[in-house]
Amino acid sequence: MYVLYDIEIQDEDLQNVPIDAVHKITFKAVYTIKDVPDTFTGVVYQTADNELKLEHFNNPKGNVRKIITLKNKLPEGVFAGIKVLLLAMAQGHQYVFPISVDDLKALSLL
Repeated sequence: MYVLYDIEIQDEDLQNVPIDAVHKITFKAVYTIKDVPDTFTGVVYQTADNELKLEHFNNPKGNVRKIITLKNKLPEGVFAGIKVLLLAMAQGHQYVFPISVDDLKALSLL
């Protein structure tokens, strides 16, 4: 089972933000899959067209492979829910953790 335990806001990581974009948040997502704890890191930024973008980055090395594995292991709609949650947090919304798979699926429908 997947549980999203926390989204930790990190110090700004401007090296992973395009030059013409505005940094919103750098984060570390803390979760478990089948009772095995893990994390991934990323950044949300706003483009010149005012569109919010989410990017996970390869810190530490292997994070990209971890995201692909995570997407494959999660039920349909759950990773989309994580993305909705992160984009909302970049706009100042706050959430209470932990968040279950069902709640993340519901977020993906927004």
